Amino acid sequence: MLAFSTGLLGTALFGTGCSSTSADNQPANTQSTKASQELSGSILVSAAASLNSSFTQISKAFMELHPKAKVTLNFVSSGQIAAQIEQGAPADIAAIADTAPMQALEKAQLVLAPSKVFARNSLAIVTKANNPLNIRSLADLATVGTVSLCVQTAPCGKFAEQSLTTAGVSIAESNITRGADAQATLRAVTEGDAEAGIVYATDASPDASVAIEQRYNINNEYPIAVTRSSSQRVLAAAFMEFVLSAAGQSILSRAGFLAP
Repeated sequence: MLAFSTGLLGTALFGTGCSSTSADNQPANTQSTKASQELSGSILVSAAASLNSSFTQISKAFMELHPKAKVTLNFVSSGQIAAQIEQGAPADIAAIADTAPMQALEKAQLVLAPSKVFARNSLAIVTKANNPLNIRSLADLATVGTVSLCVQTAPCGKFAEQSLTTAGVSIAESNITRGADAQATLRAVTEGDAEAGIVYATDASPDASVAIEQRYNINNEYPIAVTRSSSQRVLAAAFMEFVLSAAGQSILSRAGFLAP
């Protein structure tokens, strides 16, 4: 898929006689400028809520590089993204926080395979500022009161349950409040509806989080793909390439994501 997009984005220059000049002989900055001018149109990127900050920056950088292109972002849980695409909702790109929903989309031939993993993440315990309850481990979550977790249909909820099970920690369901995605789960803690929670490490602030022991933690992969229904496949493929490029990876790294 990436080779397909690169071919379409290439610039062929034609001339006659001795004055003809091939694209290979054009200055790199000239070719880059021409490619930027050629990319135009509008795409909708459906991305996991945990990508909100980084993908907002990535889309801004992409549109600065390609002024005639417009990127609209749709941030919801990964489970919702898969469900929306399965139900025929418009989307040109799917960027998901779990490989399982992407594999389901690939199996249903709703995305152009193969998808590419562009980042990894892990989990962290989030607390109120300065950790007033002195939470130190997953085991402490069984006794602190209300704990915020993602819904089990969202990857952050699935991974949190796996982490707790691996650590042998059981939290009474009556003490659990659930958020639709990682951002909503975090807000329950910051707004005082829960004493602590489990979200992605990239969503946690240093003064209000506790690391989870590696043996109990989850290292999840983020895949990205162009949807089969996209009417802007060239532009969508270019955006996907940008996410995977050094520029896109730098933005993700600064946001705390791990390399793919």
